[in-house]
Amino acid sequence: MNTLAKGTNAKLMIQLDGTASTGDSTGLYINAPDVVVRGLVINRFAEGMVVESNAANTRIVGDFIGPSPSGTAAPGNPDIAVSVYDVSGVTNNTVGGSTPATRNLISGNAGGVTIGSDGNRVSNNLIGVQRDGANPLGNDDFGVLVSGSHNLIGGATPDYANTIAFSHNAGVYVQAGWGGPAHVGNRITSNSIFSNGDLGIDLSNDGVTPNDAGDPDTGVNNLQNKPVLSSAKMGAGKTTIKGKLNSTPGKTFQVQFFSNPKGTNQGKILLGSKSVTTDGMGNVSFTFATTKKVRLGQNITATATRGSTGDTSEFSAPREVVAS
Repeated sequence: MNTLAKGTNAKLMIQLDGTASTGDSTGLYINAPDVVVRGLVINRFAEGMVVESNAANTRIVGDFIGPSPSGTAAPGNPDIAVSVYDVSGVTNNTVGGSTPATRNLISGNAGGVTIGSDGNRVSNNLIGVQRDGANPLGNDDFGVLVSGSHNLIGGATPDYANTIAFSHNAGVYVQAGWGGPAHVGNRITSNSIFSNGDLGIDLSNDGVTPNDAGDPDTGVNNLQNKPVLSSAKMGAGKTTIKGKLNSTPGKTFQVQFFSNPKGTNQGKILLGSKSVTTDGMGNVSFTFATTKKVRLGQNITATATRGSTGDTSEFSAPREVVAS
């Protein structure tokens, strides 16, 4: 059982090894409700774990899916580590949790976690890193792929934050629906997202989604506009960030701020959050000051999440920290 605030020191004793499996093998297949999967190492299957029909309220906690028991090497699963399928009754499933003991290590697979249904949570996992939570052990495609609505990736506080890093493509990819309504209401908050080969958060897998005046467009997460940062200045023991958001008029949004190493533009370290409300034209300006240490030359980014719907934007363009 892990006891570390960062990373994992869990020593797992039961390994499901798919070396002798063939075809589209699955390490663990769940199609019943109220199942808890705890303390397993699962690797060398096509898919590590599948959550299927009627598997509501499943909890996947404290597992290594992809890595070896050492947590530093990755035999991997050559498809997806964890797949929550879009079938009847698959809802309210949790990958991870809020305590160190619930943290999963999901690294070295073709893809990390796929959420294909509505109303699920992915929180407090190490995705794409080694057991120390820092060194790379990336998933070949994405960290988390969301193909459903009203799911939560991360949470309201850092206790729920995932580390999502070193994916070959996007860190978090919210996918458009196949011929049906777009997937909306997916909150992506408080995570540490960095060093992914494509965008940190990608709505619709089409590159950077441009803002539009008043934010009337529809699509994945309603193509929520992102903040625009105008300055980030360090002085007198704090860093002050200024910017604006244009979106739906008369609505309240949570803006989250992140710091990143120089030259990067995802969301590595959460600095804090600010609640803002747009005026009748959809505009709001904001100022946010953090006392967390941010070095000169680092980049600040931000996301916006609409309170009433849960739609989270992509990361803003970065703003370099300069002296005030």
